[in-house]
Amino acid sequence: MDNNKTSSWKRDLHFNNEDIKNDRIIDATINIIKEHIESHNLTRDNNILTIISELLNNEIDHSILAINSNLKEKANGFSLYKEERSKRLAEITAQYIDISTSIRNTGDDTTLTIFLKSSGTTSYPNIEDIAIKPHKPYGRGLFLIKELCETFSIDKDNRIISLVYKW
Repeated sequence: MDNNKTSSWKRDLHFNNEDIKNDRIIDATINIIKEHIESHNLTRDNNILTIISELLNNEIDHSILAINSNLKEKANGFSLYKEERSKRLAEITAQYIDISTSIRNTGDDTTLTIFLKSSGTTSYPNIEDIAIKPHKPYGRGLFLIKELCETFSIDKDNRIISLVYKW
């Protein structure tokens, strides 16, 4: 490894109630990360977009809004889910999501590390139990993150999510 090529960057982001309500979080996080990486690799860019989108949508929908994915099993489940999401978003108060992102480029590879904490209260499943359920119209988000990332963990109290993605 050539130490002259090593660089690193870190950014802590705080999203408040209004940011969550106005759906600014995913685009803002992606844009900040893309400012600090070369953006010529479509596969990597799509993986980062998938990781961020799934991570944040899951946190908002299930932890902050406490929406049950079982709604999606009904005949008009996705529209019911979207209606419930819009209703609950409009009603939230005193909610936040904090994201710490860092990128380290060694010249040989690049590592994106993310830590997420929110005001949400819903617990996450045990990381070992995360698997795709092929006949369910939901439940792929955490599985995708787990598959794409070098590491993916949820602390003992299920309140801090951490992940590492390398390319």
